[in-house]
Amino acid sequence: MSVAESGLSEERYVIWDGDTILYRPLTFFEGDKLIFTIHGNEYEIPYFETNRRLIGVDRTSTGRKISAVSQHMPVEKKLFREMLHQIQSTLGTDWRSGIRRAIENRSGWALFSEYELFFDFVTAYRPHKMVECARRWYRGGSSCSPDQLHYLSWRASYVSFEEWDGSSRSLSHWLRTWRAILRIV
Repeated sequence: MSVAESGLSEERYVIWDGDTILYRPLTFFEGDKLIFTIHGNEYEIPYFETNRRLIGVDRTSTGRKISAVSQHMPVEKKLFREMLHQIQSTLGTDWRSGIRRAIENRSGWALFSEYELFFDFVTAYRPHKMVECARRWYRGGSSCSPDQLHYLSWRASYVSFEEWDGSSRSLSHWLRTWRAILRIV
């Protein structure tokens, strides 16, 4: 998030999770708009509680059960800096301390997502600057067999290989993985 305040990037850039492999070219900007990948998985209410505290946006009140956690995020520095400034203005402290304060004394592991935060900010305050799209991708690459990964290379835009995913090679695990893959692609 600090990159938006630095000279380390261009005015527009993409945050890309390092555990994610791209299978085909993607577009992240359409004219002056940011293209956010959304899906119905990972609807984590604690993320939205944090966003309510930080930027005054509560997605749970909209009834939209979507997620912007998609292994990447397009960024326009000016918009991102607006969001950071809003956090500072709302909470009366720097944005880093504000985020820590918004999650302190809360339990759980899904308390903050920069993807969900920026998506909610742009959706609420600059909707004319965004486009939503759906892309086929799979989060469980670490538990896939070579055949499953090959299938995904034909059907998905990208696959992530998360450490928590594990790599069980039992027949029941292989079948569960195929069912999960076929649901998303």
